[in-house]
This record gives sequence, structure tokens and C-alpha cells, in this order.
Amino acid sequence: MILDQFGNAATSYASRRPSRHANLGGGDRPSESRNLRDLHKIVTKYDRQTLQSASRTLYLNSPLMVGASNQIGIYAVGNAWLPTYKGKDKNFGDIAKEWLKDEWYPICNIIGDIADFTSDMFIDSVSMDRDGEVFEYFTSSPSGYPQIQQIPSHRIDSGGLADGIQKTGKYNGFDLYDGIVYFPNTSIPVAYSLCDVDGKHKQFIDKKFILHVFDRYWPEQRRGLPLFWHSLNNLRDIMQSEEWERMNLLSMSSLNYTVENESGGPDMEEPGYEPAINCGHLDIEYLQGGRIMYAKAGSGEKITQHQNFRPGNPWHEFYDMQARQCLVGACLPATLWKPSGQGTAQREDIGKACRFVEDRQSTLEKIGKWRVTKAIAWAMENGRVPMSDQWYNWGFTKPPKLTIDDGRSLKEKMALYKDGLVNATSIMGELSTDFDESIDERTEEAAKLLVKIAEKNAKYGVEIDPRSVRLVTSNEQPIQQPLEP
Repeated sequence: MILDQFGNAATSYASRRPSRHANLGGGDRPSESRNLRDLHKIVTKYDRQTLQSASRTLYLNSPLMVGASNQIGIYAVGNAWLPTYKGKDKNFGDIAKEWLKDEWYPICNIIGDIADFTSDMFIDSVSMDRDGEVFEYFTSSPSGYPQIQQIPSHRIDSGGLADGIQKTGKYNGFDLYDGIVYFPNTSIPVAYSLCDVDGKHKQFIDKKFILHVFDRYWPEQRRGLPLFWHSLNNLRDIMQSEEWERMNLLSMSSLNYTVENESGGPDMEEPGYEPAINCGHLDIEYLQGGRIMYAKAGSGEKITQHQNFRPGNPWHEFYDMQARQCLVGACLPATLWKPSGQGTAQREDIGKACRFVEDRQSTLEKIGKWRVTKAIAWAMENGRVPMSDQWYNWGFTKPPKLTIDDGRSLKEKMALYKDGLVNATSIMGELSTDFDESIDERTEEAAKLLVKIAEKNAKYGVEIDPRSVRLVTSNEQPIQQPLEP
């Protein structure tokens, strides 16, 4: 027998349908729409732009959001992202790496000045959190030199062109939606609509020159959503409650005493006495930085000193709950908002944060490799670097991982290195150092040391032990001369 929500036998056909109860919640909540459509039809163009606009406003005003977004970028990028060649053509790799690092990296962004490869990586990371996506345009200077232009998300838009099947122009018969041209009846992008500063369509840019990167949560997703898309209202509630609490605090801070007496005002002989204007008016005496308010008492006289107990625990608990919901929804450890102070728990939370940063670095690496391979292809074609069939095999150094104890983490890495489980290249990459360059520096130092020792030996007629100049380990002590009897 099938029972209804009250435990009675279900008799009508409608009440026997499980989907009815799933949709209505047993009649306890209103009917829900069936969102069994592609994401861009559920979150429409207007909805996506609304979320992005709210996210940008909060980024400019919410310490929680700007702090989280910027810290993710700082830990994911840091002072790193130097090119490392992973191919077998060493001659090509050395020349290409030098050209990238010393020439192209500092001037790769078309705007010049303070924009360079590493700062662009930081901007891309923040853009993914704030706007939900990154658009990079591979272009060139007037002389043809390869450069990158970062396009703000709002500048990729239909710009007044009608969304839907295009009827004229180069992309006649193709689909245009939310600034992106697709092959007919697919989600495969062909071109992007670039708008001017007024939001009007300016030109179409072919897909091969544009890199569009965002975190995908649906297989059919076409454009990105801000990191805090799930909790923008939470952040706005925090800001609104802060403003109201601030107004209350200012009002209460300015009120020092309430005096209740028979006259309902200060003594007439007091300096600055002003009589009440009308019946029921409360006299107020203004002091420097405060006020005294007078009220008429039925009998006697009483002075009450005002004490400020706001904001109270309920407000702090509300703020804390909203902040934790924001961080949990963004897959960031919520306890980083209020650390427990317990070592093991702290390490667990930092491990979660490191995992998030590593995921972001994987996304940024796609951007970096797209940039580098485009630039190297131009450099080979124009004779800046030699030709090679392994020109595309590149990686990057990464910044040190977030840790609660740098010394302990380094010891763990060295132990893994001694056991052969990790390589020196990986460890030095986390220290933002290139392995090949480090070896060159060490061998150069060793060679200079031996040359200097040979010069001093010949000059003074002595035999200098290299270990007396530089002790490599505690066991390599200088040779001890025997004592004279």
C-alpha cells in the first residue's frame, strides 16, 4: 500500500506520483521549476552579467572577498613562473629560455610599463575569482613583435548585435550568444565579439588568437561564473549589517548621559541653556564629543550613564556564519577564517588551501604555456631562436607552498630527495630557482674557488685545503696538522 505524507492510504492518481512530492516537498513549500536545460538557459546572459556586476562591486568593497581573491593569486603566482624547458634539445632550450626570460617576459603585455608575464598571471587569477573568466588576445606591436592583451570579461559581448543565428556577414548561419560565435547547433566557439568602451560591437576576433579560460562546473558551460557566485547575497548581507551596526554605534557613542528631573531640562543658570521649543521636546546639551539628554520625571531626579554593548554576540555569530558559508562554497577551508590554534587542525586546513592553490596553478599553467608557445613560434620564424621539433615542451617554476612551518617542510622535502622520491628540480622550482641556472652558478663558484686557491698557493708557497675556505658539511673538517713534539 502507498501512503501519503500523513500516513494515510493514497487514493488519487496524483498523490501516488513520487515526482509530485519531490516537486512540492509534500505540500510544505511552493512548486519548484524544472531546470533540466543547458546552463546558459538556466543562468541567462542577463543573470550572468548581474552576478559578475555584483561580484565586481563586492571586490571593491568587501574585505573578505578581496582578501580571499588576492591571497589566492599571491600564493598561486608569487615571484615565480620562470620558463623551464623540458625537451631534449638543450641548445635550443638554453637559447629560447634566455630569450623568453630576459627579453620577452618584461615586455610581453601590450600596455608595457609595470605589466609583465608574472604580474599578468596574478591579474588572470584575480579575474577568474572576480569575473569568473579570463580572455587573452595574442596580438602584436606595429612592428610585428608578439604581445599579449588581456581583455576584460565585459568587453566580450554581443554589443548590440542580435543573439541567435546570424543572417549576414562572415559568420552567416553561425550562432551568436553572449559575445561568442559558435558552429551551428554546437557549443564549439569560432570567434569572439570585442566591444569598445561604450559596449558597442567593434570587431570579431578569430578563436585561434583568443584564449578563454574559466573553471567549468557543467559540461555544456559556455562562460565562467565568479568564485563567490553562490554567496554574493551573503557578502552583501554582511556589508549591510556592518553599515547598520556602524550607524547604531555612532549614535550610541555620542550619547553620554540621560538626566531625568522635574523641569525636563538643564538649570536655567547653566551656560548654553536653551528652553524646550514645544511640549514633548527633549532638551539636549551638546558637549565636545558627546551629548546629555534631558527628560521630565514624575518625581525626583536621576542621572543614567549610557553604556555601549554593541555589536553583541548575535551579530558576531551572524557575521561568522556568513563568512564561513562563503568560504565553504568556494572550497576554501572555513576554519582559516577563525583558526582553531591547534597545530594538527591548522596543518589540515592549510593542506586544503594548498590543494586549491595547486588547482589554480594548473589552470594558470595552461595560460602560461599558451603564451610561451605562441611567442616561441614567432621567435623561431623570425630567427630569434633556432628551429627545433621540440619547441613546445615547456614548464614553469612555482612559488613555495603555503606552510605553517617552513623549516619542517624543507626538511621533509630533503628527506624525500635523499630517498629518491623527488628530484632537486622540483624542490628548486618551489624555491623559484631554475635547476640548470643553479648548477651553472655552483660550478662557476667551485671553479673560481679552485683558481683562487691555485693563485694563492703559487704566491705564498703554501698548500691551501679547499675545505678550509668553504665547509660543505659538518664532517668535512680542515686537515689537522700534527702537533710538534
